[in-house]
Amino acid sequence: MWPKIRNVIIILFTAACWVAGIWYGYQILWREAGRGQTLWYLLWAVVIGAVVMLLAGAWVLYNLRLARRMAGRRKQAVERDVNREQDVMGRRIIAEQPWETLIGQPVVEIRVAGNEKRYLTGGAR
Repeated sequence: MWPKIRNVIIILFTAACWVAGIWYGYQILWREAGRGQTLWYLLWAVVIGAVVMLLAGAWVLYNLRLARRMAGRRKQAVERDVNREQDVMGRRIIAEQPWETLIGQPVVEIRVAGNEKRYLTGGAR
């Protein structure tokens, strides 16, 4: 319920801001500045601003559609082969316990010394 009310409030506030902006623009252009060169400059500024807003809105809608379309493809992590013999730097990996046990541990200490990387349970010192 609240998101619907919030959306209505945002739409009404935005519409009120647009009405106020148009009203004050009218007051400035036709009552004080006259109908000279200022009108054309402001008209071009409004047109360019509208085009920029439309392009930005189209970009947002495109990204939303893309995210929704791709969301089904990213439901799980990518599976890959895990090399537990050495890491990407070429160091030999030594596990104190079997990997299944280490995966379940709340704390795993990793010590790197020379060309070895040791995985120890959290309490090992």
